[in-house]
Amino acid sequence: STEQLMFICQLEENIANFFDLQEAIVYSYGFSAVSTAIPAYAKRTDIIFADEYVNFAIQKGIDASRSEIKYFRHNDVEHLHQLLVEQAELDLKNKKKAKKSRKFLIIEGIYSKTGDLCPFPELMVLKRKYKLRLFIDESLLLVFWAKWTWDY
Repeated sequence: STEQLMFICQLEENIANFFDLQEAIVYSYGFSAVSTAIPAYAKRTDIIFADEYVNFAIQKGIDASRSEIKYFRHNDVEHLHQLLVEQAELDLKNKKKAKKSRKFLIIEGIYSKTGDLCPFPELMVLKRKYKLRLFIDESLLLVFWAKWTWDY
């Protein structure tokens, strides 16, 4: 109904404001959020750099994007940096192709497979240096953060 839609739009606006984001989107099911959002943004001509331990929904979204995929070792910032340097060298050899491709970094805030936190500050240095677009699954981090704030 119109009332439900207005409620959801207001909720998305509140979430975006709370986290100081331009926009937020609410899905009713986490798997569908991740597996459909990635191919909505990343396309065949793009390159995705993803942690090897990203969850199954992210893997399905990456597959659906049909982008070139480069996995880096779990939480290994140096390995990601090595892959980015190699890609930068390839981009210099084929500037026309490089101009058409966008680069994405796909990670989880807290990895569902291991419970590890991502090395966010170090990853953001590389994100800025190599002009990567960030896709981060924060679903577990939000649960952790909400529980922590409610308990204290």
